[in-house]
Amino acid sequence: MNWDTHYRDVRAKKPFVWPDINVIRQISRLNLKPDALVLDLGCGEGRNIRALLELGFRQVYGVDQSISALEIVKSRYQLPQQQLLCGSVPDVLTPFSAQHFDMILCWGLMHYLKQPEVTLQAISHVLKSGANLIISFSAKEDRRKTVDTVKSYYDENEIRQLIEHAGLTIQSIGKVTDENFTDDRIESYYWLTAYK
Repeated sequence: MNWDTHYRDVRAKKPFVWPDINVIRQISRLNLKPDALVLDLGCGEGRNIRALLELGFRQVYGVDQSISALEIVKSRYQLPQQQLLCGSVPDVLTPFSAQHFDMILCWGLMHYLKQPEVTLQAISHVLKSGANLIISFSAKEDRRKTVDTVKSYYDENEIRQLIEHAGLTIQSIGKVTDENFTDDRIESYYWLTAYK
């Protein structure tokens, strides 16, 4: 099943509506004004867009490769069409000027990319100087079924190298592991906040 089919046939009926708690924690620690330009890269059906809007941000952009996901975002959160962009990462960032965004959220996306370093360079290009990136990387211990083929799992050293090569500096980093003993599912990921 591809992502567009998944969002149209599964998530449209039962969308994820609760933002990730680590996303809320990291955003709440930033000193961002309500008029900050913020981007949710790989936004899916918008659960973290919900967090951005409820935290008071007025200029929120959502990007995803699935038009069905963006239709869910538009219907649930009423973002203007010009703030929703459909396309593959990192190409979808091309229309934005250098140093455009005050903060970028990239949650649950990196492990699907064949060339994460290219995406991180593109993110760094559109981030303003001093602006923040909140991002997650699936850890090597992660054992979840996915919709699409997972390309990469990471350890902390690999993440640090990728972030450094993109010209970003890690501000804080942590790891979350949640094991479900009934079905042997393990969700394990690193979260981090970096700045340009």
